[in-house]
Amino acid sequence: LLLPRHYATVLARRGGGHVERPPELTWAPGFTDVVELAAWSALEVDFVIMGVPHCGTSSLQRNLETHPDIAFSSGESEDFFWKKIQFRLLPPRADLEDFNLRMRQAASAKGSRSQVLRGANNPTWYSYGLVRAALAEVPGLIAVNIMC
Repeated sequence: LLLPRHYATVLARRGGGHVERPPELTWAPGFTDVVELAAWSALEVDFVIMGVPHCGTSSLQRNLETHPDIAFSSGESEDFFWKKIQFRLLPPRADLEDFNLRMRQAASAKGSRSQVLRGANNPTWYSYGLVRAALAEVPGLIAVNIMC
C-alpha cells in the first residue's frame, strides 16, 4: 500500500479524535516499504504518442525527432509507465524525478535556442486506464492517439 505521508494519520484516525495506529499500518522490517509519492502534475512532458501497437507510433516519433525543437527521452520513458507506474495511482517521487531528469537531458541535447517540446511514446499506453488517468492529470499535456 503506497500512500502520501499525510494519509497515514487520516487512515489511522479512530473514533474519539485520537490517532491510533492500526496493525496493518505498523512498520515491520522486510514487510513494509515507505515510498514518498508525487503528483502526476509534476511530470515534465509536453506531449505523448500512444495508441495501439503496429499503427505508426514509432514512425511518428522517428519523424518528429528530426525536428530541432522536439525531443524524446530514451526508451526508458516507456519503462517509467510500462514497468513502474501502470498499476499505481500516484508515482513514486524518485521515479518521477528520474523521468523528469531524462526529459530535461533530452531537451538540452537538442541544442535548440527556442523552447524544446518534450515527448514520450509508447503504443500500449492507451490500453491502460490508469496510465490514461495519470496523463490526464498533467497540465497542458497533449495526447496524440494513433488507432488503426
